[in-house]
Order: sequence, then structure tokens, then C-alpha cells
Amino acid sequence: MKDLQLGATLEQQGNLEEAVFAYRRAVKTEPKSAQAHHLLAKALTKKGYWQEAINYYHKTVELEPKLFNSCQELGKYLIKLNHQDKAISLYQKVGETLAKKNLFHDAIAIYEQAVQLDLDQKWFYLYIGDIYNRQGNSLAAIEAYLKAIAIAPEFWQPHDRLLIKVQREKLVPELLERMIEPYQEVIRKRPDYLLGYSNLGDILTKLGRLDQAISCYQNASYRQNLKLKPKFVEQAWDAGKRGQEPKFVIIGSMRCGTTSLYEYLTFHPQFVPALKKEVKFFNFNFDAGKEWYLAHFPAIAEGKNYVTGEGSPDHLYYPEVAPRILELFPDMKLIVMLRNPIDRSISQYYHWRKVGAEFRSLKDAIADEIELINQMSRPSFDGKINRKGGSGCLLESVYIHFLQQWMSIIPKEQFLILKSEDFYQNTPATLNQVFDFIGLPNYQLKDYKTYNAGSYSDIEPEMRQLLAECFQPHNQRLEEFLEMKFDWN
Repeated sequence: MKDLQLGATLEQQGNLEEAVFAYRRAVKTEPKSAQAHHLLAKALTKKGYWQEAINYYHKTVELEPKLFNSCQELGKYLIKLNHQDKAISLYQKVGETLAKKNLFHDAIAIYEQAVQLDLDQKWFYLYIGDIYNRQGNSLAAIEAYLKAIAIAPEFWQPHDRLLIKVQREKLVPELLERMIEPYQEVIRKRPDYLLGYSNLGDILTKLGRLDQAISCYQNASYRQNLKLKPKFVEQAWDAGKRGQEPKFVIIGSMRCGTTSLYEYLTFHPQFVPALKKEVKFFNFNFDAGKEWYLAHFPAIAEGKNYVTGEGSPDHLYYPEVAPRILELFPDMKLIVMLRNPIDRSISQYYHWRKVGAEFRSLKDAIADEIELINQMSRPSFDGKINRKGGSGCLLESVYIHFLQQWMSIIPKEQFLILKSEDFYQNTPATLNQVFDFIGLPNYQLKDYKTYNAGSYSDIEPEMRQLLAECFQPHNQRLEEFLEMKFDWN
């Protein structure tokens, strides 16, 4: 307390430099004192040490959330000095801290302050939507996402959030209707923005307006290929024909490189992509019918040597998908990418965190699911998985459980199993395997850019060892079942 009192006295005397030193000593002596951090943050603001001030305001709110409004002074000062980027960082950090403490009302308040200050509003409306979404308030979440879209129609994140809600939640018709006009406005403003057509089609689908939805998808597919494959459109697009039946589906697994694989396929001159990589017909929209599904694929004229297909890597985890594929497309080729289950699990966890679908700590997420995985090794296991509301980041890495189910329905000969590690290390060779499998001549790309890669810190060695022991028996069963070596252990 002596250093705090000394700092306050020095500050009153106008000796700001010495006051900062005193407050620093106070923070070092009392690292859990919100008051010490707060006074240091204010003094640093006066000195113009913006980044340090932001960090100490952030720490102040971590220690005492009730002081969250104290950052307003710094925020307004930064804006006045044209340091909008630093003001944005300040409000982001403080809001994140409040949300992590489940102080949702306060987090929304801080984000709304940022909106009122005209700080990159699209992002703060997105954050507000995510908090309402976390609270289960779909109406408020949708309104916030739509505000973000109105400000920046091509800002993909709120579109992605709305797509997840439309596909996976049972939204009442009034909420779905609320989204139609904003999406029609997006299309009017950005007629070549394909996500606008695609999301509008999905909304119309949920409302049962299938003819309108199909028209959206067909329009978008034509516009997409006019841009990506103009030669194909000129020579082989048949506007009077329905979409081409896909030759293959990439059914798994998430966070294993499927986005990169699909992107590479689109460079092949004889491959024409679906409207979107993940159509999600067989798990979420099967009742919409085959014509709805085919509307997502290009209208290839008879006799033209082009191939199309899609990649919905979550299909592996839905037991109803295999019999549905067999029913509609008995000769469908299926591609499965498998990655070291530890790496895949961690990548998926951080991906779900990024998109607002996972709120647990990594340690809690692992603890919640590891016992369920251990149950799979017991003789009493009945084959049924109860996720208990979890995201499945670990469970979905027990590949043998899902592949056995699939291959009991569809012959093994229709599957191509790829190791993600081989794909990363020798992409051209793996890609040629895929071309051979789907009946296309080999093709060499000029560049193999990585798509949809995650960025996160590695886990602690002890946790990695725990997961290795957990997955080991399932990896061994997988190798025996597929007669392949993965060398993940």
C-alpha cells in the first residue's frame, strides 16, 4: 500500500515518471491487487504507453470485473489520437475477459460501447452475437449477426454463424423469415457473393420452399463456375439439365486436411466443384430430396468428360449417412483422411473455440470425454456413444468405431483411406492417388497452398502421453481392420 500511496502523491505533484515506477513496484509486490493494476494502467495512459496500458487494463478486469468501465477513458483517448487499432484491441481484450468469467451482460456492454465509438462495428456485432448464442438467445444472436452483415456483406464470419444455426438448430419460422430480406439485400448489393445465395437457399429449405431454394443453388453454381471454370461453362454447361451426380464424397475426417484436398481438386481441368465443399445433405437435409442435393452440382452436358464431387467430413460420425448414400448412389466412391488422433483432437478443439461452439477449457474438454473413450475398450461397450453435450473433439478421433459401421454397409472397395501425414509430406503423390480413384488423369499443380490451417500452442507432454495411451488400443484395432500402418504411437 505504501507504493500505491507514494504513486498517488507523485502523480498529484505532476511527477508522472516516478509515479509509474511506484505503481510498478506496487504491482510487483501485490500481483493480485486490481487497484494497483488500475492505477498503473491510468498512469501509463497519461504517459502515452498505449500497449502497456491496454495490457494492465486487461489484467485489472481479470482481477476485478466490476472495473471494466474504467477502460473507457483509455479507449476514448486512443480514438482521439487516431489509434483506432489499439482501441479495438483494448475493447476486444476486456470483453473476452468478461465473457470468460461468464459476465455476459458486462461483456455485451463493453462491446456495445465499442460499437457506439464506431470501432470496426462488424467485429463487435459478431462478438455480441456469439455471447447471445452462448446464452441460448437465438433471436438476439441472429439480430447481431445480421447487423454485422448489413455493415459488411462479404464478412464471412457472421454468415458462417448463421449457417450453423440454420443447419443445426430447430429455429422457429419467424426467425427464419427474419433472415430472408437481409440476405436478399446482400444479393442485391453483391450479386457475385455466392455465400449470400447459399445461405438464403438453406433458409428457404428450412421453411419448406424447396423450389426457391433449388433456384438459389443453381443460380449460385452457375455464377461460381462462370468465374472459376469459364471454359467449362462455355463448352459443357447445360442450363436445361439438372446437376450432375457426384462421383465421390469426402466423408472424413474433420481437421485432417480435407479442405486443402478439395481445393487442390478444383485446379484439375476436368474437375468441376460443387457449390460448396460441404453440402451436408445426407445428415441434415436428406428430407429435402435428391433434386435438392443435385442442385448444388454443375449442370454438365451429356457426353462431356468432367467429374464433380463434394466433401462433408462430418459424415463419418453420423450412422444414418451410410445407408442413405447406398440408397441413392450405390456406386459412390468415398474418401477418408485420417490424422494422428491427438493432433486432430487438439486442432478440432481450437477450431470449435474459434467459431464459438466450444467454451470449455482444453483440460475440461479432455476430462469430459476421455472416460467415454475408455469405455469403448471395455467388453461391456454396446457400440453407442453418449456425448453428454460435448463437442466430440476426442471421441471423433476413435476412427475404428465409425469405419467399422460404414464398411459393414458399403463395400471396402469403394473407400480410399489416406493418411494426413502422407498428404502433408508428399502432396503430389497423394493427390494422384485421389485422381486415380475418381477416374481423372494425373495432374501437377504449380503450388500446394495450405487451406483452413489452425494456429495454436502445442499441449503439455504429460497431456500428450495421456492421450497417446488413451488412443493406442483403438489405433491398433484400426491398423488391423484396414491392414494399414499409421505409426501414430
